[in-house]
Amino acid sequence: MKSKNNNNLKVRRIGRKYKALPPHTWEAHPTANQGEANKTLIIAVVAIVAVLALALLLFFSSTFVGKAIEVGTFSDEGQAGSSAKGTVNVGEEFNLPVSVFMSHGQLSVAFKLSLSYNHEAVYPSCDEGKIFEPVDKLFSENGQSFNVVRKASCENGVVNVEYASLFYNEQHSIHGQQALVNIPFKAIAAQNPKFEVHKVDLYDYKTTQLISLTLLNPQISISSGCVDQCSNFGDVGCDINNLTACDEINCLLISGIWANNACTMPEAESLVTLKVTKDGLEVDKFTTNAQHLITATLKPSTTALSSHLVFIKVVDKNDLDQTSLTDSKTGLAINSEETAGLQFTPTAAGNYTVKVFAWSNWLDLGGQPITGASLEVEYESE
Repeated sequence: MKSKNNNNLKVRRIGRKYKALPPHTWEAHPTANQGEANKTLIIAVVAIVAVLALALLLFFSSTFVGKAIEVGTFSDEGQAGSSAKGTVNVGEEFNLPVSVFMSHGQLSVAFKLSLSYNHEAVYPSCDEGKIFEPVDKLFSENGQSFNVVRKASCENGVVNVEYASLFYNEQHSIHGQQALVNIPFKAIAAQNPKFEVHKVDLYDYKTTQLISLTLLNPQISISSGCVDQCSNFGDVGCDINNLTACDEINCLLISGIWANNACTMPEAESLVTLKVTKDGLEVDKFTTNAQHLITATLKPSTTALSSHLVFIKVVDKNDLDQTSLTDSKTGLAINSEETAGLQFTPTAAGNYTVKVFAWSNWLDLGGQPITGASLEVEYESE
C-alpha cells in the first residue's frame, strides 16, 4: 500500500514590485516643448507597429484559445481529441476544444465524448452554451436549431457530453476538420491537470456505425505564475513591468522557506486518515467482487474547521471514476474527529486509488482546498 500526501508543494506567490520613478520624471522637458521630439508622432508610430505585429501574429500563427493555449490542426484523417498545448497560470481561465478530422465523404450528426481531468488542478464550467457553441452554430440556420439531444455533465473529474441533431444537409453536418465542443476550465493549482480524452464516439450518418478514430490528448501545464527567478529582492535580472513574487520578503510573509531563489512551504499537518474494511476487519488490499467500506477520518490538531465539504472517490488504473461521495459537514473543533465513508465493490483485478480531499465550499461559491486535507492511497485488488 502506497500513501502520498499532496500538500508538499512548492509555492511561488504572485506579486508585483514597484520601483521609485527616476528623478525629474514629472518635470517639463524643454526640448520636447520646443518641437525637438514630437510626442504625438511617436505614439502614432508605436500604434501602427503594434497593429502590424498583431496582424502578422494572427496570420501566421495557429488559433489561440483562452490564456496561452495554442490549438493547431490534426495532421491525419481519423484523428480526434484535442491538439491544444500551452501553459496557463493559476487563476486563469481557458477553453479546451475537442475536435475531429473525418475521412473524405464521412458525415455525422451525433457523438458522445468523455474527457477526464485532475480536479485538484482545474475546475470546469459546465455552461452548455459555451461547451456546445461549435456544433450549435453548425446545426442551425436562420435562428432555427436542428439538435435533438444536447447535454453535458462535469463531475467526479470527468466531463461527459452527448449531442445529436436532425440531418438537414451536408453543409450542416460534421465533416472534415470540425470542433465538437469547447470546454471552459479555470486553473486552480500548479499541478498536472492530467487531461485525457477517453472516448469520442462519432456515428457515421450513412452507415449508422461508429467511426474508428485515433484519440489525441491535450498537452497543458499549469504554472504558479512565477516566471522570473529573481534575486533576493527582485531587482536583478527581472523585467520591472513583469515582476513576480520570487523574492525572500514575500516568501516570508506567507510563512514560506526561501532557499536557492525559490519559495517552498513547510509540510502541512495531515488532517486525513483512511481505512478500508471488509467484513468488519481492516485490510490493505481489495478483494475482487467483495464489498468494502472505505472510511476517511478528519481530525484537526491546530486549527478548527468551519463548515466544509469532504470528497471521496475511487479511480482505476486509467484514472476513471468507479464510485464517489460528496459529504457536507458542519464545523469541527481542534482534536475532534469526523468521518465520511462509502462502500465499494471492485469488479476486476488491478490497482485502484482512493482519493480523499476537503474544500471549504464549492469553488463557484469561493471555496478553496483545505490545507492538509488531501490524501491518495493505492490498493491492489486480487
